[in-house]
Amino acid sequence: MQYDVDELRKLALRMLPRAQKNLKKHGSLTPVGLAYDSRGFLHTFTLVWADVAAKRKAQRNFQLELLRLNAFAAVIISETWAKFADDGPIDLSDQSLSVRDMPRRRNATLVEAGSSFG
Repeated sequence: MQYDVDELRKLALRMLPRAQKNLKKHGSLTPVGLAYDSRGFLHTFTLVWADVAAKRKAQRNFQLELLRLNAFAAVIISETWAKFADDGPIDLSDQSLSVRDMPRRRNATLVEAGSSFG
């Protein structure tokens, strides 16, 4: 099976409502990686981290699993924080500043999809 851009968009959009429902219900999402192998089987991976170093390690481990499975498509579902324009400007030169520290931040669902075909 090949996943072009339109198929990837459909795949990601199928995952979005459940992720949004869980984020609203629980207040957070555990990041999940989904891998589709050449036989069309879905493999699910929980991506857990406590800091940036552990996040990079989890991402690398997921990449290695994609290679091991010879996966042709992958989806990552997680959450992010969003800052909206009505909160005022951000000083981008301040490297210590994070959306995490902004009192009016909002949670958002993040779904990313990619394949070896486009």
